[in-house]
Amino acid sequence: MKKKLLKIFIAIILLLVIGGFFYLYPKLPILNGYAAKMACSCKFVAHKPLDYIVKHDLNFFPINLASVEINEGEQSASASFLGLRTRTAYFNPQTGCALMGKEKVAEYKNMYFETKGQFYQNDSLFWPYSKYIQPEISSEIDINKIKTAVNNHFSEENNLPIGKNRNTRAVVVVYKDQLIYEQYAPGYSKDSRLIGWSMSKSVTNALVGILVKKGLVEIKKPVGIEEWENDERKNITWDDLLKMKSGLDWEEDYTKKSGATRMLYESEDMVDFAINREMEAKVGEHWEYSSGTSNVLSGLIRRKVGENYWEFPYNELFGKIGANSFLFETDANGNYVGSSYAWATARDWAKFGLLYLHDGNWNGEQILPKGWATYSGTPIPESDGKYGAHFWTKNSGEDLNLPAGSYLAQGYQEQRIFIIPKKDLVIVRLGLTNGGYAGFGEMISTIIESTP
Repeated sequence: MKKKLLKIFIAIILLLVIGGFFYLYPKLPILNGYAAKMACSCKFVAHKPLDYIVKHDLNFFPINLASVEINEGEQSASASFLGLRTRTAYFNPQTGCALMGKEKVAEYKNMYFETKGQFYQNDSLFWPYSKYIQPEISSEIDINKIKTAVNNHFSEENNLPIGKNRNTRAVVVVYKDQLIYEQYAPGYSKDSRLIGWSMSKSVTNALVGILVKKGLVEIKKPVGIEEWENDERKNITWDDLLKMKSGLDWEEDYTKKSGATRMLYESEDMVDFAINREMEAKVGEHWEYSSGTSNVLSGLIRRKVGENYWEFPYNELFGKIGANSFLFETDANGNYVGSSYAWATARDWAKFGLLYLHDGNWNGEQILPKGWATYSGTPIPESDGKYGAHFWTKNSGEDLNLPAGSYLAQGYQEQRIFIIPKKDLVIVRLGLTNGGYAGFGEMISTIIESTP
């Protein structure tokens, strides 16, 4: 009887192992692709050692099933599961890390462009217009209360559900253009580059805004993609794409093979992947959050800008606001991954938020069209009032009771830039929160209450 039970037990275990393998095997290119891409970027863009990356950035299921190796000589990272379906990401100092096959590496490594440099500094002023931080803080600000609230947000012991971790890495608070408080996790500082994930979509919004100001784009007109000329997609406008109302078929699901995961971790040309989506709804009538939409916009920007595409974000946006830590990663074909892969320090993410707080004006220069910030942060009814034009108008994860007119850039693992015009506030939070709980409420409310 015992032998029979043992045989049954072994058979069940074998069936589970075999079933698990066949369930997992089709997903390995995505699992390994994520691990390789993030290991490469964390190593060569953020300058973290491999043991730290594996312990922290890749330590969640099923990504932690992958084995990762770094090749310092060729500046690459490879990942595989039991040696199967290995994926490799390669680093270019100007364009970051991208997944690709060996045949594309030489071309990718040779991508090079020159920018105008860091030309924004005004040393007669304080940050954000120079590197000098204004030391005096107004007595009207309850800075001790703010410090306590931010410190509590870094703690893993305050009001967290069982099994949840915030893993906050940086918080920056800017009030009336003054950096009044910042805090970093151990191993991070004001000089640490951190990924914005889908906050990159808001950067894409800014690049479109610059084209509008230059008179190169009219957002209410169809985008004019050649591949769309013979079907309903020819009616899709820049406005439809910015507001996620294109009607293009999409699935933004990171738990399986979906449009989002196939684009980010299987495609070497993300623009081509996104452009070749079919329609699933009528243009302008259906809201659906879509990383593919952002990469369609990235491709359109490339077509408008032409040979100056690679330097365009640096000359026309990052350099002009002195956000010189930004690195906007491309795919293997040199398209900026407008949905997901912008890196910068917390201070520079705050500068990006300040550009919108000031309606696109930076120290007297109108970088974005007047009214563009209002356009971007105005909720559209098709989204039930939670989305504008590549910005969120309220946090979908928890009710923060933000003042009317507030809006935010928002990214995976709870990246946030809160833009709060009524309080003249920009708050940046960056971290590695898996499981969808960062517990912003108390910190954000306290900061709002502690400023005049």
